[in-house]
Amino acid sequence: MKKSWIVLLLAVLLAGCEAENLYTKDYLCRFTFFASMHPESKLLTALDPLSTGVFARVSAEQRQGVWHLKVNLNDDKTSEDLTLSLTKENQISYDLGANNALIIGYSAFSGLKAYDRQCPNCLDSLGGYNYPLNWTHNGQWVECAKCNRQYALENGTVMSGNGGRQLLEYRASYNQTMLTVYN
Repeated sequence: MKKSWIVLLLAVLLAGCEAENLYTKDYLCRFTFFASMHPESKLLTALDPLSTGVFARVSAEQRQGVWHLKVNLNDDKTSEDLTLSLTKENQISYDLGANNALIIGYSAFSGLKAYDRQCPNCLDSLGGYNYPLNWTHNGQWVECAKCNRQYALENGTVMSGNGGRQLLEYRASYNQTMLTVYN
């Protein structure tokens, strides 16, 4: 009986370690989006669990003391510059990973995903922070122009190129009112 509890405890601990290793801590990520305050935002399309396969690139910048989100959907046609005008939105610090950009959406099999928009392999091997990933394969994959690796957004794995590290993934939660992406 004691032995079975020890085996169970070890299995739970190992599973917890594997889940912990899914998410990167290499680059600071703190992003909060008050979806209920922006019911017309294009980002909500990517946050709809019924719209699997729709992903959005999101970046943030502060202009004249007000935060703005730039959102581009993976149809490569839909974009917006969203002004975050609420006081509570402008009191938050927006840190969006390696170079201030995330890719967010619902995977058909894995639920809500939030990836860094930078190529993880170029970040590791070349240093610096300017290796953006761009839509390819009808927006279901992203590609790095520097190393030509392509990654599937469904699960973050390298689909073509020289293999290597999968997409950097951050923790994400969404409750129909607020999206948080963090590490």
